[in-house]
Amino acid sequence: MHFRYFIAAWIMASLCINPSLQAAEGTAGKQVRVISYNVQFLPGIASLANRRGQPTYRAQAIGKQLANYDIIGLNELFESKPREQILAEIEQVWGKDYSSLFSPKLRPDRFTGGLAIISRYPFLETNIHTYTQSSSPEKYGLLADGYATKGILHARISLSSDQKDSSSVDVFVTHLEAREPAIRPSQYAEFAQFLKQQRSPERPAVLMGDF
Repeated sequence: MHFRYFIAAWIMASLCINPSLQAAEGTAGKQVRVISYNVQFLPGIASLANRRGQPTYRAQAIGKQLANYDIIGLNELFESKPREQILAEIEQVWGKDYSSLFSPKLRPDRFTGGLAIISRYPFLETNIHTYTQSSSPEKYGLLADGYATKGILHARISLSSDQKDSSSVDVFVTHLEAREPAIRPSQYAEFAQFLKQQRSPERPAVLMGDF
């Protein structure tokens, strides 16, 4: 199985992020395994365009591989059945004591954003942002991103179960516009603003997703 990794710690002057990006106090020497993966479980009739078959086998195989990591960011996990199958495989290794955050379904005539953050470590805080622009069904038909509620997930994750250890990391997962390149600059701007609002230079940040 070939995983496409995108694990980034971006240093962006426009966000006023400390360019040294030093590890937060207490995190030095701690190894945290992080993975980002587009699972390609497309929703509804769009699943007919999926080039990868055997969804049950794929979900189970993906879940077994993901269980080797500590913090997981996923894209295109739109459907509940593969989500449950992936989580079932992770629980075989992690147990049920873990944290998870999934894109919400905000409208009955739209799909979720297909994003997920799954972590062995507990969440301290979560936030969600929905992009204001996306490609229209009128122009792109059933393949339009406008059918999905695309945006950003954020989780502030504690890296220790010790109450005296305040080490934490900000994790962001997104999936940018796939059909209309002209829309992406506005999404970059919204992503940058969301980062400014939710993270601190005092904490490491991990940006994941399908860009």
